[in-house]
Amino acid sequence: MATQINVSTAFFPAAILPGSGGRLPDMIVHTTDSVFFYCHHSVLASRSTNMFGGLLATFWNSLLEMNQISPGSDTTSSSSGSEAEPPHAVPLSSPSGYWSQSPSALPTFHIPQDSIVFNIVLHAIYNLPFERYGPSLDTTAKALSCLAQYGIHLPDKNSSIWDALAKYASTDPIRVYTLAASQGADSVCVTASQYTLGASLTEITEDDALAMGPLPLRRLTLLHIRLCDTLKHIITWQPIDHETSETCTVVSRKALQSAWQNSAADILFQDLPQNTTNGVLTSAFCPLSTMPQCRSCKRQIQMRIATVLQDWAMVKRTI
Repeated sequence: MATQINVSTAFFPAAILPGSGGRLPDMIVHTTDSVFFYCHHSVLASRSTNMFGGLLATFWNSLLEMNQISPGSDTTSSSSGSEAEPPHAVPLSSPSGYWSQSPSALPTFHIPQDSIVFNIVLHAIYNLPFERYGPSLDTTAKALSCLAQYGIHLPDKNSSIWDALAKYASTDPIRVYTLAASQGADSVCVTASQYTLGASLTEITEDDALAMGPLPLRRLTLLHIRLCDTLKHIITWQPIDHETSETCTVVSRKALQSAWQNSAADILFQDLPQNTTNGVLTSAFCPLSTMPQCRSCKRQIQMRIATVLQDWAMVKRTI
């Protein structure tokens, strides 16, 4: 009698996967939505610091028990096929008990994750690209939590999961920075830090701070403070350096100085001054270049504005 099961399209019975030495899978992981992932005990054990959350501690006992089962027996319930299969799994009809296709002949471990999350977890463990699945930020976050649960530490910069996480840095920078910091992914922290300039640090919750840890939190806070201080220094008024004349009186210079300082104050007291753009600076200061009647003052103001724009553009905006 044929049965139908949902099997991963990447981790199937005959898959030859990186790090397996060309061997076929010797174990199965069964997710909460009844998708079967065929993988290698040796790969999971070598990457995990806690025997994959303790699941692999019973691997050999399970294997011995499976060897005592007659080839025609069927101890695994199958999917009815009435529900739609996820895009990373396909239904597979096979003779019951056939080792290369049926999950009844290999040790099977049940986990509390669904197939969408665990698919990303296994791709990360085997260092396989998974961009085609387009995991959401929530899925990526759950996958990172799952990897930690199973004792898997992924090196910074050498896994697709960090690319998947960094993709959301521009839309949810605080969360991405928090996730990256909690996993020690410094490269993602650096990427996300520049986008946090568009968010207030008051958005960081107590849970976020605890997840980040003291050092990443300090680095992020100092970035915001440093940029505010640097902006204040760059746009500080500098006195006009030439002698007074009929067209350039002390009164006209004070009026120009007052207009500059008012513009600078408006910039510094706006929301998120650390995220000030050159466009904002141009709009604030360029109109001042039309105030002086003195050609020398006009030239110095134009040069000062150009210097402000250049200096601000060169400021480092990452931790």
